[in-house]
Amino acid sequence: MLLNRRSMTLVVAALVGASAAATAQGTGFQVTYLGHATFQVQSPGGTIIMIDPFLTQNPQTPAGQRDPSQYRPNAVLVSHSHSDHAADAVAVALASGAQVIGAVEHIAVLGVPAAQQGGGNVGGKFTVGDVTVTLVPALHSSDPGGRPLGFILEAPGAPSIYHSGDTWIFSDMELIQELFSPSVLLLQAGGGAFNMDPTTAALAVTKYFTTAGAIVPMHFGTFTGLATEAQVRATFAGDARLTVMTPGQTVTFSAGGAAPATDPTITITSSGVSPSSVTVAAGSRVTFVNNDSTAHDMSSDPHPAHTDCLEINQVGFLAAGQSRQTGNLNTARTCSYHDHNQSTNTSLQGTIVIQ
Repeated sequence: MLLNRRSMTLVVAALVGASAAATAQGTGFQVTYLGHATFQVQSPGGTIIMIDPFLTQNPQTPAGQRDPSQYRPNAVLVSHSHSDHAADAVAVALASGAQVIGAVEHIAVLGVPAAQQGGGNVGGKFTVGDVTVTLVPALHSSDPGGRPLGFILEAPGAPSIYHSGDTWIFSDMELIQELFSPSVLLLQAGGGAFNMDPTTAALAVTKYFTTAGAIVPMHFGTFTGLATEAQVRATFAGDARLTVMTPGQTVTFSAGGAAPATDPTITITSSGVSPSSVTVAAGSRVTFVNNDSTAHDMSSDPHPAHTDCLEINQVGFLAAGQSRQTGNLNTARTCSYHDHNQSTNTSLQGTIVIQ
């Protein structure tokens, strides 16, 4: 059977995706940040949980990841009714058949089929594959539909994760710490008129979440009035646990909770790729960010077969402003890459050394 470049790319992507899913088994929680407060989490057993899906109108979500129909989670968690957390919950649920979990009054009016409704309340637990989801309080509002929530995610072989939802600091965080000792905090830090600011988020960590191994701030920089990334970084300066994720980035958190060294980023501009060569540990990924005004198509050597490092082909076509990661680079070797449409342009060539 003859395959054109597009069909080859689809086949390669499927193979790399399958390989990445297999690699995820037993390696902790694999967390993908999709911007604002939206995350997709994959457990050691392969269970996929999406939290607060705000995709199509989310200015932080990479363009290639905004279509709700591309996602196939086993469950969707919705912390409250506001559109920047729930806007695409129904679309993702209808495309995937996923159960939608949240406050019972909210889920009842959300518009998903009855068989997919997972309504609960504070203290409620849901089992999704190998993941246990516990609903915990948040201090915010939610209308129509019940009350705001946060979530605890637990799975064998993985650190516990706390997604705070929209909230201010509150004393029951002490009970969340006592009962669950979350290792990874997906923590509201945007401030503005509606939530706790970075300084208050930092206080919540030092006052309540004393055993956390990783702090992932969220809900900042999306809209005017929210804290900027620079303000978040300045507030947590000196705290080695801070893990500021880039929308589209995936980080695997081990059972200890701490994030590995941040996967490197290769930036594409009109001058070429920078840095042109990076060195990573086996199992890492590399993020390509297209900051050029034109599109690029990043592929493995050799041209035009692209067969040496299939994981690089998962990056593929990048529109201006778009970012995407390679697959998990598991085998020690040196991978060379180039722009498929400018294969002789040395400024768009480079290497990834896997140790």
